[in-house]
Amino acid sequence: MNSNQKAIKDSAQSIFSELALFSNAVTDFQKKAREISKEEYLTNEGIEAKTNEAKAYLVKRAVELSSSISLSLATIRKAAMAMEESFVISPELQAAITLTSAAGEKLDTSARDRMWKQFIGDNNALRSLKALFESKGMYTKEMEKYIFNAEDQCNDLESSALDFKIQPGTNLNQTVAFGRKLEKFCELEGVELDNPFIQYLNAEDYSQFYTEQLRTAFGI
Repeated sequence: MNSNQKAIKDSAQSIFSELALFSNAVTDFQKKAREISKEEYLTNEGIEAKTNEAKAYLVKRAVELSSSISLSLATIRKAAMAMEESFVISPELQAAITLTSAAGEKLDTSARDRMWKQFIGDNNALRSLKALFESKGMYTKEMEKYIFNAEDQCNDLESSALDFKIQPGTNLNQTVAFGRKLEKFCELEGVELDNPFIQYLNAEDYSQFYTEQLRTAFGI
């Protein structure tokens, strides 16, 4: 793992921890909203007022989360763009080019996959190998999944982070979707995380998320 990948990893894991804390706030809001709805002495207007009060706190937390995530994403963007703009023909890449040029389609699938997968996160190396593979009539579909535009990916992450401020959700779908999107970005950059995002959620939040998924799936 190079220094830029390390910067992405550290920032991503920091974001995962923040998302986990926000997930706690979402779950707490949902519990409070259910409790309010069961308060028999409250009128409908009273229930709405108390629920909105609880939601206002959640919105405040969402705005804080968005701002904090944006700072970490700035670090991620800087590291990702540095990787995107760097192209060094390393001894490993030179060896891969030489072997592919000599063997071509004679390379078996496992050897071919081992060869290009060592360059995941190095877009320019993968682009070079893809062009060489194609010139030799070799399969490139799997490799293409790891060739991407870093700036576009960063723009998408930043837009999703802004959504917490503009359209904060009152369930865990938004939080988990963002965590998984960032996790996928780390995979593209060749960053090995200590734990997948979902493991940052506590048991109650994890259970609540899957309950929401089931309700959505069955329309209840």
